[in-house]
Amino acid sequence: MYYNFRSTPEDFTRLPSWIPFQSNIAFRYHEITWYGEKIEEDPTGVSDSIRFAYSISQCDAVFVHSSPEFKPEYLGLLRDLYGKPVFPTGFLPTSTEDEVGDATWVGIKKWLDKQRVSSVVYAALGTEASHRPADHGLEKSEVPFFWVLRNDSQIPEGFVERIKGRGMVHNGWVPQVKILSHDSVGGFLTHCGWNSLVEGLGVERVPIFFPVLNEQGLNTRLVEGKGVGVEIPRDEKEGSCHEQHYIQEQLDLTYFICLWKLGLQQYEWLSYCHIKS
Repeated sequence: MYYNFRSTPEDFTRLPSWIPFQSNIAFRYHEITWYGEKIEEDPTGVSDSIRFAYSISQCDAVFVHSSPEFKPEYLGLLRDLYGKPVFPTGFLPTSTEDEVGDATWVGIKKWLDKQRVSSVVYAALGTEASHRPADHGLEKSEVPFFWVLRNDSQIPEGFVERIKGRGMVHNGWVPQVKILSHDSVGGFLTHCGWNSLVEGLGVERVPIFFPVLNEQGLNTRLVEGKGVGVEIPRDEKEGSCHEQHYIQEQLDLTYFICLWKLGLQQYEWLSYCHIKS
């Protein structure tokens, strides 16, 4: 009953029949087509989906990086689908003590210390994202920001000079939880990878979602459905932001409105779900 065949991108934009309850968790068209392209480009010739399916088939039990309070109906469905015990581990967020402090953090902290409390958006979109819409939105918004990139080639020409005094761009690894935990940070522009999502919510930062690949879109719908954070609007087919003001508006509205209006709701919900435990 669970294995109805889905063969087109449109099939994945609808809730499958084997989910017996109402849910908003489905792919956008551009997300599933990008995922297909990624599979075709996999240099090993073995996709993540195949590795995952093989691991599930060979294991005796499954441990899930989540909590029963967060998505109880899906944990029950997983047990039925896998035919095996499924154990939620809790969110196990990284603490600041787990991250190594070094000269990189000293310089970052010095900049953050100069900003007002809850005034900075921390932007980290992963290593595989296209950052073009984000740089326009960050530049045009009036929000102070700290933006993490993989390398210098991702920085638009003249960008650093144009945002000097308001934003900071860093290339390479950063102690993410230390940054998110700093009092000056209030919002988190994220690709919604699960670990990043848990780290941001664990320190009560308002998420602004810009999913890119794999399960990130599904994570976005799950958390947004809980009333926490807002997803940046994009073209359904292409996944592009035709007007860069989308990101600017989301930074302004999500950060300055959600930060306060959703702040109490988010804190109560996080406490209920034991994110911080």
